[in-house]
Amino acid sequence: MRTLFLTAALLLAAGTARAEYGHFQNADGQIICTHGGFIPQITCAIPRLSKPIPVTPEPQDCQNSGNPGHWSGSVSLNITGPSRLNCSISNNILHGNGVILTEGKSYIFFNQSDWQCTSRAGSMTCTNPEGRGFEISPGSLRRL
Repeated sequence: MRTLFLTAALLLAAGTARAEYGHFQNADGQIICTHGGFIPQITCAIPRLSKPIPVTPEPQDCQNSGNPGHWSGSVSLNITGPSRLNCSISNNILHGNGVILTEGKSYIFFNQSDWQCTSRAGSMTCTNPEGRGFEISPGSLRRL
């Protein structure tokens, strides 16, 4: 009986170990973000980017399946380490319809108050527990 209980508990735990994703955006929908995954991360993007955001220095190896892309409009952050730019050939990589962060409101991830994103007028700032992160807006991207 004890073995049966342990086996059932392990199967239940294995069945719940999957990637959970959530979505959030700023109030005007200019910045859309997603969080979650097997390796938890936050990714934010400008879905209707009219021209690439200037990024200095811009890496030279942005290829996606042989198609030239650009290094702006999307940035990701893990629980540790610096933020990283995402090579993109399309700016429609994320879906909205999640939590809407009004100006000054923060979204806390995975019950860790020091891993959060905060919406400000026209921008989104995200930091991890190490204090690293990014600030993204339709016209700029600053890595912290």
